[in-house]
Amino acid sequence: MKGLPSHIATASLCIVMLLSCDTKDSFSPPEESYFLKYFGDDGNHDGVDFVVNSDGSFVLLGNSKKASGSKQIYVAKADSNGKLLWERTFGGILDEEARDIELLADGNLIILANSEVSPAPNRNRDVLLLRINQDGVKLDSVRQGLFSLLPNVTGPNDEDAKSITVINNGFVVAGGTTKPGDNSDFMYMRFRSNLSFVKDTDPETWNSKPITGFAGEDVAVKLIQFNLTTFYLFGYTNADPTNTTSISNFNFFAITLSNLGVVSSSPLFIVSNANEKLTSVSLSPAQSGLGYLLSGTSQNATDGDVFLVKLGNQLAFNQTDIFFTTIINLKAGKPNSQSTSNSSSLSSGYFVTTEQLNGNSTEIVLTKRDNGGNEIFTRTFSGIGNDFSGSVIELPTGQIIMIGTMTLGGVVDGQKKIVLMKLNPQGLLAP
Repeated sequence: MKGLPSHIATASLCIVMLLSCDTKDSFSPPEESYFLKYFGDDGNHDGVDFVVNSDGSFVLLGNSKKASGSKQIYVAKADSNGKLLWERTFGGILDEEARDIELLADGNLIILANSEVSPAPNRNRDVLLLRINQDGVKLDSVRQGLFSLLPNVTGPNDEDAKSITVINNGFVVAGGTTKPGDNSDFMYMRFRSNLSFVKDTDPETWNSKPITGFAGEDVAVKLIQFNLTTFYLFGYTNADPTNTTSISNFNFFAITLSNLGVVSSSPLFIVSNANEKLTSVSLSPAQSGLGYLLSGTSQNATDGDVFLVKLGNQLAFNQTDIFFTTIINLKAGKPNSQSTSNSSSLSSGYFVTTEQLNGNSTEIVLTKRDNGGNEIFTRTFSGIGNDFSGSVIELPTGQIIMIGTMTLGGVVDGQKKIVLMKLNPQGLLAP
């Protein structure tokens, strides 16, 4: 295994010194204040997302791939100090790719994944929903795809699910769907609470359907329910905002969906001079100003930065919806698979995670921003190999929880492991 990063190694030395010198009952074990824990057995593992239970325990979601065999969904549970309680994998002969996990009101969990039906070069994926309990036992599941709506074209669509949203009578999934011979279109799929699929021909409000989209590549990233009859769809597209039959650079995009999935507003394009692809959407609470926080990658010819946008609560779908936009300048080259995740602080401001290049490898970046998008602090976490960010939240105690991926064992022959970090309110591995 590789050595720990210098700042982690220093923190570990401090732990030893504290435990040897302070035996008072008032001293809190360091792992209750902060920790860095690895998860995953033999093979490569990617950390994707997690949820926090009411007792402080964590359920982690990721992907697992051994030297031979398919990619599988990896789920693990850890106690509040990061100690592994159990781990499970779910999957079949072909690849399953975990994307999102949500905690349900009954304590069970819903997992969203992409399930491969046929591999490349004619790759076809369906949407997979998997419901498990707190012991990692599968309760039920459904795999669902869409079929091409193009005339004189046969063959299934390739679905790329991005997120799942829990609604009062089921779930909605956002993503992209690619017809044979076509570019990706916006997609949303609705499932009832029992995981049955709501077809686009069912006589119900909010039926599933792909939206035809514009001239180029269109992807839905998140659906958020505004009221009983209205959803906001957030995504990205490379359609020209002034002429959607033409292709431009990539921009963030939002639109309203009303009964039966009808588009009921003019689209809102959030543009800049680079290629922006949305990767994360979260609700902004009252303390940070009601609305929606959008984050994604901002790529030009040489740099991979982060584009951060704050929108208001009730959207009018014009420029008055945009409270601020800001570029988080990483100035670290162009990572090949850069992503972002964001969430709101329980006091005020926002957290954003991403990756940046450090030499020839990537490192995890965590930044906190105030209500105007201005930097409060930025921290980096890295080892010897490539490291990748996942999701981030703040606990009621002010501690910050992050999931991600770190490469252990060296740059060439190392294995990727899921990393879970509990940080102090300043984003440090310290009490």
